[in-house]
Amino acid sequence: MRAVLTPRYGSSDVLTFAEVSAPTPAAGEILVDVHAAAVTRGDDRLRGAEFPGFTAVIGRSIFGFTRPRQPLQGTMFAGRVAAIGEGVTRFAVGDDVFGEVANGAYAEQLVVREDAGVAHVPDGFDFTDVAPLGYGAVTSLVFLRDIGAVQPGEHVVVVGAGGGVGRYAVQVASHLGARVTAVASARHDALLRDLGVETIVRPGEALPATADVVFDTSGTSHVGDWRDQMAATGRFLTTDLTVRLIVDLLLANFRSGPRTRFGVGEVTADNLATVAELLESGALRPVIGHRFAFEDAAAAHRCVHEERPNGDVVIEVRASREATVTAMRRTPDAAPRTGGAFGPTVARAAA
Repeated sequence: MRAVLTPRYGSSDVLTFAEVSAPTPAAGEILVDVHAAAVTRGDDRLRGAEFPGFTAVIGRSIFGFTRPRQPLQGTMFAGRVAAIGEGVTRFAVGDDVFGEVANGAYAEQLVVREDAGVAHVPDGFDFTDVAPLGYGAVTSLVFLRDIGAVQPGEHVVVVGAGGGVGRYAVQVASHLGARVTAVASARHDALLRDLGVETIVRPGEALPATADVVFDTSGTSHVGDWRDQMAATGRFLTTDLTVRLIVDLLLANFRSGPRTRFGVGEVTADNLATVAELLESGALRPVIGHRFAFEDAAAAHRCVHEERPNGDVVIEVRASREATVTAMRRTPDAAPRTGGAFGPTVARAAA
């Protein structure tokens, strides 16, 4: 099967196409024909070994010191079940699924345990729609519902509201009954308005009202920056583990006022099922910014790294293969595609 490998850390240029052995599902596993895979900021950081500060040693010890321990990367996927292992009961061959794996999504097939972070694709949505949701939507759900314990009527401020997590955080906060203020640059205004956000402020501007929860999805601030604008019972949430965060967590034991809370937006089957329900109800909608052919995986990574796109970036894995096969059947004497290993982008339309 075809796969995109990361043989060493570096820019998007290190990505390489290769033929690798197709996986076989063991007991309790499903084999998925991957139709779409997301390129998240996390994927971009891992490819480039962007482990900030003291996390560099931790990151490289987990993922590989000199090169990726697992060259076949990619975490968020959507596809169709092609085979099931012994004892599988949650899924059947032909089911459409989406979810997260530790690695392996940048390939035509992958295996995942049926009890891991995988769920059925909700009716009315395609593979491209749901492939990225384990990153932004699940993270937002866990941080706001569980870690931040947002209550109806509270004022939630989302910092970095136009980013990969932020654009889902504003939707989840609204679903939880909160009044939402987005902190974002002007280029995100149209998208945020379309998502139902009424109040938008620029970074550094004062908030329109006291905040109960500040969710910094961008890693650009800490609780001290917001203390004067937060309620005494306020909660500051952040996805980035930094030295400053650790200090704030320790100091919280010795002072009153807003507290910092940190956690992990774990992609579980239950959390994905909740996201699917929110999609079906209309409380949440995908925000797809760019679609790339599988052959354009390097361009997709470059887009995430350099352009900070106003929407999720998705690689259409199976579509490009099917389109190529169909074209060659129609014109048997057609020459192979040109343009190097990563050819022209099939589609790249802003949401």
